[in-house]
Amino acid sequence: MDLEKIEKLIKMVNSSGLSEFKLEEGNMKIKLVNQTKVVNAEIPIAKASVDQPPNEALAPTANCQLSTDYCYITSPLVGVFKPLSASDKTPVKVGDIVSIGQPVCVVEAMKLINEIEADKAGEIVEILVNEGDSVEYGQQLIKLK
Repeated sequence: MDLEKIEKLIKMVNSSGLSEFKLEEGNMKIKLVNQTKVVNAEIPIAKASVDQPPNEALAPTANCQLSTDYCYITSPLVGVFKPLSASDKTPVKVGDIVSIGQPVCVVEAMKLINEIEADKAGEIVEILVNEGDSVEYGQQLIKLK
């Protein structure tokens, strides 16, 4: 299945109202999960250098990993880190207070813009990646306290 067909499939699932869709074709498996109008695809690639959990859907919101005093918003997928760019949304910066569900950045993957939302409220202590950096699944993006 080529990239164009996958993109069409993502758009169809997104507009259908389905919450989850799975497809197996040969050695390729695709699992689409539609949450808060964001659809992510997990596509195993032979000999990829990226370690991702097998058969696990990529969540559209960040996973907050707790440490002693800080919480980290992590990337739910592999892609390119970008600040928010919509005219009504300004990029977050160190010192900003974020609330649960507030968009904090985007990760672009397969020409799709995936808004990353805070799943914990707190103050931004550090933004750990720069605009245009490639990010991995589970990589820490933003440090909160």
